[in-house]
Amino acid sequence: GTALSVPFDGQTYGGGITLSAGWHNVFASVTTDYTWSDVSLKPRGTLRLEDPDSVETLVVTPRIGYRFKNLALWVGAHYQHTEHTQNGSFAMAPLGEIAFRGTVEDADDWNPIAGLEWQFSPHWSLTAQGGFGPRKQALAGVTFRF
Repeated sequence: GTALSVPFDGQTYGGGITLSAGWHNVFASVTTDYTWSDVSLKPRGTLRLEDPDSVETLVVTPRIGYRFKNLALWVGAHYQHTEHTQNGSFAMAPLGEIAFRGTVEDADDWNPIAGLEWQFSPHWSLTAQGGFGPRKQALAGVTFRF
């Protein structure tokens, strides 16, 4: 398909929670995040878009894993649902201005993930996680625990 790039500015607000449990070296967790964005869309050529009321996103990430001495490995899934209604218009020379209304949403809500955390000192660790399948994603981080 053809991609349409639309420049925008805006503020994003949100929150989330992680629930986790473990037994011996096995652990499980579910992280849930909800965000909403107040966006201002910029005109692009003959395309004019009305600013949506908000763009809301729900992300749920269940994981199950195993902790070795200094290494934790996990597998899981990543669910992301974003949806909003978009109104706008575009100009076509012989026809004039044509209005449209459409729902914008994710093509694929779910994809598998795998990750690891390596604790290389009592206070420091490295984390890496990747998403596979229809939605490609990567996450990396350094953590300091005190």
